[in-house]
Amino acid sequence: MKIQIRLIIIALAFISLFALSNQIPKDQEIIYTDTVTNLRIYPRHIEELDENSDYVLLIEPTGESKEEIVYADTQGAVRWGLTRTQVIIKDVIRGESVNIGDQIVICESAYTDKEKEEENKKYLIATEGYRLMKKGQKYLLYLTKVRNVDAKGTGLYRIVGTYHGKFKTILPSDDIDSLGADEIELTHSNLKRYKRLYKEAKEKYPELFLSN
Repeated sequence: MKIQIRLIIIALAFISLFALSNQIPKDQEIIYTDTVTNLRIYPRHIEELDENSDYVLLIEPTGESKEEIVYADTQGAVRWGLTRTQVIIKDVIRGESVNIGDQIVICESAYTDKEKEEENKKYLIATEGYRLMKKGQKYLLYLTKVRNVDAKGTGLYRIVGTYHGKFKTILPSDDIDSLGADEIELTHSNLKRYKRLYKEAKEKYPELFLSN
């Protein structure tokens, strides 16, 4: 019995260390390098997000995430990766078999650049200006389900249109046109398109959007 208890304690300690290793320290500077790709969906209006999504959820990241290498070349260099971010559902606007309080996993289009290492800095490679979600913030997400990631049925979900289907619900100002890319968690040349989508999402679900 003592041996079993000791093994359980060791296992729990390992899980805790693993979870912490995937969290970004608060004092660490995040530096993004953006890549350009041909997205399958470039929505111009919120209706296009609705048409291409199976779920519309209000979520909050738990602070736990794990990076995954999707593709590496013959030399071992990572050419495509992603971050699996665990979130808790705060509201279900549309979608079957999910409930408030459920925890699911979101595929985020950014991962660590292993070729760059510097103290107190973390270098990330992101697709089309995507920015990782932050713990303590709430987001309205338009999603499609990829598959289940464990025997418990925890779902793995993809954001429609990479950054297009992700809206931070609390911004420094009600006037999104006055905000820069960093304030809305995006760095992309086509801010005008995204801000139009944001306004339409806010108009459709005003009760979900707040300002500081």
